[in-house]
Amino acid sequence: MHGIALAQDLNKGFTSNGTDGTVTVFDLATLKTRGTIATAAKNPDGIAYDPVTKRVFTFNGSGNDATVIDAQTDRVVATIPPGGRPAMDEAHRRLFTACQGEMGIVDADSGKVIATVPTGAGTDATRFDANTGFAFASNGRSATLTVVHEDDPDRFSVAQNAQTVAGARTMALDSASGNVFLVTAKLIENQNATSYRDRYKAVPGTFELLVVSP
Repeated sequence: MHGIALAQDLNKGFTSNGTDGTVTVFDLATLKTRGTIATAAKNPDGIAYDPVTKRVFTFNGSGNDATVIDAQTDRVVATIPPGGRPAMDEAHRRLFTACQGEMGIVDADSGKVIATVPTGAGTDATRFDANTGFAFASNGRSATLTVVHEDDPDRFSVAQNAQTVAGARTMALDSASGNVFLVTAKLIENQNATSYRDRYKAVPGTFELLVVSP
């Protein structure tokens, strides 16, 4: 599982499942699985829900495209090439990207890097809350959530590194409440792994949902 999108008006949640190219649909009230959508996408990673069109969008890391899912019927309706991986402050045209230990803020029109701020180890996801001006980076290895404030469209500062749990890197933001949701599980390390993806395995039955309130 790579990302989570919440369709609260439909009482559904959606997770992007990377390697197997699927999206899991679950019930928000019970957290029980409602179904699995075969997207035929290559490595669906970032995922978002648009309540106006009632569409779920997965942004596919290896395919350089996006899959569009009808959230009401749980069916794939289109595949589109977005030309990038959006995660942005739309009003000020600022993109928020993250890699190991750093968040970059980029002008969406010029491509210029406006600023960089430190995060933590194992950064995987970013979110921006237009209501508060805070951007978030989830850091699985350092077990922190970096909170960055947009002081103005050209100045950014780290407000906090909130403690989370090791492995908590998949993230979703509820813009209505300002709550940040993170998921993780108890992890077993394989010292003989040849890649980071194979280094840690989740222990069945140890799933955790973390809620970070503003």
